[in-house]
Amino acid sequence: SVKTVERLFWGLLYGTLIGFLIGLHMGSFAVVEALLLPAVSFMTKIPATAAMAIFFVISRGDQALFRDIIAFGIAPTMAMTIHLAVKEIPMQLMYKGHTLGASKLEIVWRIIFPIVLPKVIDTVRLMIGPALVFLIPAEMLVSDVGIGYRIRLEQKRPVMAIVYFYLSYLAVFGLVLDKILKTLQVW
Repeated sequence: SVKTVERLFWGLLYGTLIGFLIGLHMGSFAVVEALLLPAVSFMTKIPATAAMAIFFVISRGDQALFRDIIAFGIAPTMAMTIHLAVKEIPMQLMYKGHTLGASKLEIVWRIIFPIVLPKVIDTVRLMIGPALVFLIPAEMLVSDVGIGYRIRLEQKRPVMAIVYFYLSYLAVFGLVLDKILKTLQVW
């Protein structure tokens, strides 16, 4: 369903941007790391599917619900992955940047960012499956369109062929998206 793909896209985009910015700054600035690392570590342990009830209560019932569930599910893991990737960068590169007169922000965006970008793409590729795990149950519970909704309707019937089709569709879509991200990473 186009609506499911759209919801997945926006959820991945928001979750990636939030997780990337938090992780990049946690890895680059000790103060940010000290402030956010405990909270982000805690949030990685909360399953987004278990927190769905909270999203249903606080949401306005619009498309933001699905986006927010996916973003909440992937952003903490994304932030921790990027944080660790930044910490693996050799300090000599930062020292060279300082020696050449770069500010801390210039070092972050001109040295650290290009090095961790492939890791960001790898992490997004790995988050496609979990994002679908967050999206499909949400669609099954509260949506009136989308693949999750269609699966909910079809599971009441004794013939499950349509459900298998939707599962195959999701798998093929995930593989295509993974291939696109892998091509982007090589580029």
